Amino acid sequence: VLFRSEKDCALLVDTGHALHGPSLMAALAETLGGRKLFVLLTRSELDSLGNLPLLIDAFPGVEVLTTSSLPPTGLIHMRRGSRADVPVHYIGTDMPLSALGFARLRALNPVIKLLGTCWAHDERTQTLFSADFFGAALMQTQNDPALLRDASGLPSREAIKRTILAKFSWLARAEIHEVLAIWDRAFATLKPNVIAPKHGRPIVGEALVARTIEDYRAAVAMCREAVRA
Repeated sequence: VLFRSEKDCALLVDTGHALHGPSLMAALAETLGGRKLFVLLTRSELDSLGNLPLLIDAFPGVEVLTTSSLPPTGLIHMRRGSRADVPVHYIGTDMPLSALGFARLRALNPVIKLLGTCWAHDERTQTLFSADFFGAALMQTQNDPALLRDASGLPSREAIKRTILAKFSWLARAEIHEVLAIWDRAFATLKPNVIAPKHGRPIVGEALVARTIEDYRAAVAMCREAVRA
């Protein structure tokens, strides 16, 4: 996802796996133009930063944004140049990125996470970029539409629970009432119209997103119930 700013810059949310490097570069060549590129990394894993070396080589002056305390350039193999040549901005959560010209974007502290992770929220389109959460709705065939716009493609709560526990196994032994209280506080004010996870299909539409949030909340509660059983 590429955002343009009033400062004639662009911001990319995550870089994807290195396997997808050629398609990423083709998309950027078509849309970036001569704009300066910023990259927001939602977490310190290779599916978020796998193409960072490619971008650094291709676009001089790339700058990185992260909420993680881990140095992102320390997790990649540089092809040319030095890690010290890549500016890294450590940003706080629940703050707009106005200083860089992206006033419509805000970094959020995730409700549920495993590593140092951030979500991002586009206040103009009400899109929630949810990193490694809300990713259970997968394409079943290559002909399925990439965007999920109707309830027929939604996974069951049981399927959501299995997907959650595969990544966030700590939920099976969490004080679940505290987790759900944090969830309820977050989504009392956060009302997205689109959920865009790093994995899985983006979910589009106010009613469909509201149902998705409700289903995931129920599935999170089921994670703890599974251990008790």
